[in-house]
Amino acid sequence: MPARTNLYLASIALWALPIEAGAQSLSTPSPEVLRVTRTADDGGEGSLRWAIERNNTAPGRFRIEIAPAGQPPHVIKPVSLLPAIKGPVVIEGAAWKRSGEFTVLDGSGYIEDKGSQTCPGAVPGQYGTNVRTTTNPGLALVDTQGVEISGWKFATSASAC
Repeated sequence: MPARTNLYLASIALWALPIEAGAQSLSTPSPEVLRVTRTADDGGEGSLRWAIERNNTAPGRFRIEIAPAGQPPHVIKPVSLLPAIKGPVVIEGAAWKRSGEFTVLDGSGYIEDKGSQTCPGAVPGQYGTNVRTTTNPGLALVDTQGVEISGWKFATSASAC
């Protein structure tokens, strides 16, 4: 009888093994980190443009960490509109997390500075730093489900729209 009980228990263990193994394979892997280590906007590895483009090939696979080398303040000044960001993705300024220092994304490299009129409103004739707009965005989000951004400051000129 004990041999039959052991055989029965071994059968249950072998039957349950594939179920347990399958459950483990369904766990979500940690996202691969794309590190933005440079402020230059040349599309090369380590640039913000490179990280966004790479993320957009497989949304949900990556996490973007903004950590430029050197002493702050760090200013990333795109020379043209950045690609729209596809989610899900977390984009985080590493310095902000450690010390409260922001990395600035400054669109003045391709958006003409017209003083207070640099930030056009959605309604003709509206301008200024507090006007919500989609005209000349420095950064666009697509599939915003799951896009999280922290540790950045956005500006379009010295007057910071």
